[in-house]
Amino acid sequence: MFCPHTQHFFFDRERLCDEFSLDLTDDVRLVSYYDGSAFIAITTELTVEVGDPEAFMSSNIKQKILPYDDSAYGDYRYEHSRIYIKTEPQGDKYLVHLRHME
Repeated sequence: MFCPHTQHFFFDRERLCDEFSLDLTDDVRLVSYYDGSAFIAITTELTVEVGDPEAFMSSNIKQKILPYDDSAYGDYRYEHSRIYIKTEPQGDKYLVHLRHME
């Protein structure tokens, strides 16, 4: 059955690293993973909690990041793929949302 679902536990870290071109170190807390994909349309979102989003983007993301000015999608985007990044403060930490849409 094809239906959107969100996971909050039991993450396959290796698959997430491959999909989002990331290096998920121990200081990155996985919050949720949403998969709303259907057939060939990819719509996934990974949410992580970090202390410093700029440091996370520069040291954990393996692709070049570019500023992006469409607030509907995010503040940044990957240079060679349709992955968009949005950050938001969460207490003394930050939530980083990585949205993959194709």
